[in-house]
Amino acid sequence: MEDKHEKSKVPLLNRITKKSCERDNATIWDEHIIPFEDLVQKLDTDIDRGLSHSQVYELLAKDGANVLTPQPKSPKIILFFQSLFGGFGILLLIGAVLCFIAYGIHSLKSNDHFKESLWLGIALVFVNLISGCFSFYQEEQCKNIIKSFQNIVPQKARVIRDGVIMIIKVENLVVGDIVLLNAGDKIPADLRIFEAEKLYVCHTYFKQ
Repeated sequence: MEDKHEKSKVPLLNRITKKSCERDNATIWDEHIIPFEDLVQKLDTDIDRGLSHSQVYELLAKDGANVLTPQPKSPKIILFFQSLFGGFGILLLIGAVLCFIAYGIHSLKSNDHFKESLWLGIALVFVNLISGCFSFYQEEQCKNIIKSFQNIVPQKARVIRDGVIMIIKVENLVVGDIVLLNAGDKIPADLRIFEAEKLYVCHTYFKQ
């Protein structure tokens, strides 16, 4: 069992959920600005002993697991057609159809085929196909990036519950948990720092 007073640890207060308050139809978040004593009272926790097991069970039943909500999946063929016929693509297809209609009308009225309309229509279809493939590829890349975020979230977290330091799964974190972090640890949830030693923040990634 680890000593909770070890200096290398940085205790944090987990503030996963949002305040149930509506103002101008917008949700108000205030966990990061209200006085710390008010936050502890609001979350009904204890900075030394943490939450009790009964509180954890109630919060898990109420709020659910601490996991990212998966996006609904659609068949790739549907996504591909959406890329082809969505946005600017539908305008290109309409232009191509009009070119084919103009070519057909001119062919019926004259033996001299007006092939410029035909080639323009084919070009528009080709451009739309290339644009749709590129858009579909970009969406797939974005999905892969979102999936990679799951690797950033740690699998385990150290918390204080009933005065005992324990290692739990990240999905079992609840509102009000006292989380302990060492240097190099990944952040398991939205947290508020209330005690730290030699803490430094790197802003390099924010400047990019």
